[in-house]
Amino acid sequence: MRDCETWKLNVREKETLDIFERKVLRRIYGGRKVGEMWPRRSNEELMEMYGEPSITNVIRSQRMRWLGHVVRLPNERTTRIVLTGGIVGRRKRGKPQTGWLQKVERDLEEIGIRDWRRRARNKTEWRHICNQAMDVLGP
Repeated sequence: MRDCETWKLNVREKETLDIFERKVLRRIYGGRKVGEMWPRRSNEELMEMYGEPSITNVIRSQRMRWLGHVVRLPNERTTRIVLTGGIVGRRKRGKPQTGWLQKVERDLEEIGIRDWRRRARNKTEWRHICNQAMDVLGP
């Protein structure tokens, strides 16, 4: 998916993507005949047949990959400044929304990565972590 590394998916958007993915897979793989009946394939059966990570796991992995890229940028780059919260100004009233960085940090915590800033500087290790995340993270 192009440019998905910048997406900040909320629960509803994630569910919509997952539902769409399963709908497409059901269309591709078709039904299965059991006797005279055509029961619907389960979500687990579809994903097992597909054999690839779910679309939301790919998006999570791409976000992690982008995070590693930005962390390796020089400190004066605008992208790096925005990521580290260097922009000044006032927020709107009310509960602050979960930011992109907080979403990625939560994904990293799910796979047990706490020291991500240090590990992201090593490009080879970070690539391995991003690839591992596609398989480890749940749907």
